[in-house]
Amino acid sequence: MNLANSHIQKLSAYQPPLENRSDFKGSLLDFNERSCALPQEILKPLTKALEKEGLQIYPHYCEAIQQIAKYCGVDANQVLLCNGSDSGISILFRTFLQPRQCAIIPTPSFPIFMQSANTQNTDVLNIPYQRQDYPKRKFIYPIEEIIKAMQTHKIGLVVVCTPNNPTGTLVTLKDIERILKQGLKTQTLVFVDEAYSEFSQVTAKHFLATYPNLVISRTFSKAWGLAGLRIGYLLASQTHISEMVKVQSPYEVNRISAMAVKVALQNPDYMHEYVAEVMQKAKPFTEQFFRKSEIPYFESQANFILFETRDKQRTFQFLMSKGILVRPQHIEDMQVVRLSIGMLAEMEHFVQVYKEGNL
Repeated sequence: MNLANSHIQKLSAYQPPLENRSDFKGSLLDFNERSCALPQEILKPLTKALEKEGLQIYPHYCEAIQQIAKYCGVDANQVLLCNGSDSGISILFRTFLQPRQCAIIPTPSFPIFMQSANTQNTDVLNIPYQRQDYPKRKFIYPIEEIIKAMQTHKIGLVVVCTPNNPTGTLVTLKDIERILKQGLKTQTLVFVDEAYSEFSQVTAKHFLATYPNLVISRTFSKAWGLAGLRIGYLLASQTHISEMVKVQSPYEVNRISAMAVKVALQNPDYMHEYVAEVMQKAKPFTEQFFRKSEIPYFESQANFILFETRDKQRTFQFLMSKGILVRPQHIEDMQVVRLSIGMLAEMEHFVQVYKEGNL
């Protein structure tokens, strides 16, 4: 007997491609996480919290939310703290979309967008990214097709993932504002996912003051290195935050995670230093290797690179056997692999191993 809703029964669960990866002995260059351990100034306060904080007491979020608001330059009532940005995305879809209402989700992109849409029984218009091979290989956000669709269809939500996972595409602020302006005319919510904004150094947050139809998601899982604690947040107008609070589970962020937000934001140098090494040293080094080796790769503004190989599964298996995890991607019939960029020493090791494989 299966009593689940019929549309849920048709779905597949999101499953990471490799179980027990935390036990993997080697470089985790597959999930776009921080690739090195957190410094002691972050770990020590959290360790003490396990001993001193009353874990039998429900958490409170006032300080953490105020810290996020200060970091983002918004009011505290414009912040919703979530159990990872995945939860924030789910809350967003459940709050603003009716079943059978239409959302625009460009493809390829982060799978959780489609999962949230499907569980809400949302109709989805998948508009493909435009592939460009010359003069530089890159995927281009299909802005003209999206604007046209907003003008000709009743659209409830437009997803803008910038930089986009897995293509690395940065959507320009000019294009985001075009979508926001069109959305005001058509009563369309615009959702901007900025999971990698600390790496790209580009954000749409200043549009919050002008466009009430904007919601932004961010995470502490990437540049901040707190993926294991599942911390994300949404930025929006006070009105929309107050509506999403009604949908969010109470106390969904645990006490240690709430404390980790405060500790991290009080010690941001560790994050900035990591981002600088990844984006200014390790990523240029890796791109130079790809160019010299004539390995086709796509321009990226995030801490990962999508590159082509003769056989993506063979590449994955060989690198895994040598202690390096990467992420094969399913994009049309392309043989592409997503490589997370770690510290310079890790990327030097990747290059050495890759040369050995004749991939």
